[in-house]
Amino acid sequence: VLEVYFSTVQRRVNNTIRVLTVISTIFLPLTLIASIYGMNFKHFPELEWEHGYTFFWGVSAAIVAAMVYYFKRKKMW
Repeated sequence: VLEVYFSTVQRRVNNTIRVLTVISTIFLPLTLIASIYGMNFKHFPELEWEHGYTFFWGVSAAIVAAMVYYFKRKKMW
């Protein structure tokens, strides 16, 4: 009975870790993009664009949507 209990607990822990890993994997590229654009550079072509801010959010949303789609397709989330 004790082994069945430990197996059940281990399975729940594995599911929790899997979900946390997927969430952190989704936020990793967003953190990279935000950290690059958070630096004080003078010569980013996107900074001079009229819709550069919208472009940044569009790219970020596309990355999140693509990763969520991929993880749902692989049944990881």
